[in-house]
Amino acid sequence: MSANEQERMSETALEDSAKTPHLMSLEAAIGARRSIRRYEAVPVPRAHIEHMIDMAKMSPSPKNRQAWRVRILDGASKDAFVEMGYACLQRLKEAGQRFGSLEISLHAMKTAGAVLIVYNPFDDDIDYERIWAKSDLQALGAFINTILLMATEYGLGSLWINDIYFIQEEAKAWLNLSHEIAAVVTIGVPAEHPFARPRKSVAEIVD
Repeated sequence: MSANEQERMSETALEDSAKTPHLMSLEAAIGARRSIRRYEAVPVPRAHIEHMIDMAKMSPSPKNRQAWRVRILDGASKDAFVEMGYACLQRLKEAGQRFGSLEISLHAMKTAGAVLIVYNPFDDDIDYERIWAKSDLQALGAFINTILLMATEYGLGSLWINDIYFIQEEAKAWLNLSHEIAAVVTIGVPAEHPFARPRKSVAEIVD
């Protein structure tokens, strides 16, 4: 077999694997999901990420607005975005301003295989705050959570990041994005395996 034929077979196998994640029940995936903040230096195939998004687009969406868009950053674009983030972090430190856990989140972005920028393309609609803001936010949450569960099915780690709010305007300018960033999601091969954090019992939740 020639080198070209072997390469074509490898590419085909990769494309097929994009649609065949680790077989897990929904309950198992929910139970196995963890917030991963440290990753191995391993890229995540673009086909895997696109398959996760393909599944997430089936999430419930009030009035079927599908108020979600994703910018995928990996490789050099991800590295440059993280570098911008660290520069913003340094300015926040020097100004004595709060920055939450931004430093930890930036480290997760730096080591992850890919960073997903999730935003709502309709947040400039007329009467958005009065009519759509809450329902679109719920839809975005469902969309992001499906991506996290799909990452778990692939045996990958993920992290739902809101610390981007501390550098919202700088990040939007860097991305040439006019819409607010709803969240950032990191995906990659986990370099840590944390225990599940405590959760309230059903008796504590049900009123």
